[in-house]
Amino acid sequence: RIDKKSDLPLYLFLSGAGTGKSRNANEFHQTAIICLSAQEDGELLTKIKEAWVFHTSYENGFGLKNGEDNPYLAIGTRMLFQLLRKQMDLDEIIDTYKPPSPMDVVKLIAKHYNRDMKSATVILIVDGMQQLMKDKDDGLKLDSMFYRTLTSFADLAFSGTFIIPVCTSTITGPIDGVLRNLTRDRVYLPVSSLQPPNDQQGIPVFKNDKITNTIVEDCGGHGRALEVLNDCLDVLWKKPGPLREQY
Repeated sequence: RIDKKSDLPLYLFLSGAGTGKSRNANEFHQTAIICLSAQEDGELLTKIKEAWVFHTSYENGFGLKNGEDNPYLAIGTRMLFQLLRKQMDLDEIIDTYKPPSPMDVVKLIAKHYNRDMKSATVILIVDGMQQLMKDKDDGLKLDSMFYRTLTSFADLAFSGTFIIPVCTSTITGPIDGVLRNLTRDRVYLPVSSLQPPNDQQGIPVFKNDKITNTIVEDCGGHGRALEVLNDCLDVLWKKPGPLREQY
């Protein structure tokens, strides 16, 4: 139950680099469905299942381009790219269209499907918010580009449409030290650890022996650490030497 606007939350995945924030954000929709399936709110479950889901990012080739001086409108541009990616790349969309706000894109979809905006559900994910930071303390500064964009993004929950704003950001310290504390409700979502993967045939990537299991456990589910470990072990097993002979 939402009693006041300050109760409309912003959902955040905050953690160190390579810990799986993007992966968890991409799985947010399915995770929400699984969680709600165990409850008795069938109406909410239906809304979440039928949600329009957008995955946008400021990372991995989707950073702000030349001419994009408004990061908030850049979210709308990347939403539009998700809809038109089979016809146009991101640069073409930027060159062709006036930057839309996120709500402009939602209205466009609602019109296409002849849906009332108040009956629609939208999950909007923005990955890599830290790319907007020019200074490590930008999360504490009300006038920083990072904080202004984060606030505008969170305010989408006030639009009258059921919008769930979710974002990720890399942090290197305690949350209180990197993000200003306001009365607005925020939900800090846990970043679940990555389990050791299997290959395409379903065979575990790592050998099931005492030493390997110990090293894998020490990685703590850190995705990049597991990647490095796999590369190192691959070299170790291919090149005989004193270390391989010992273990």
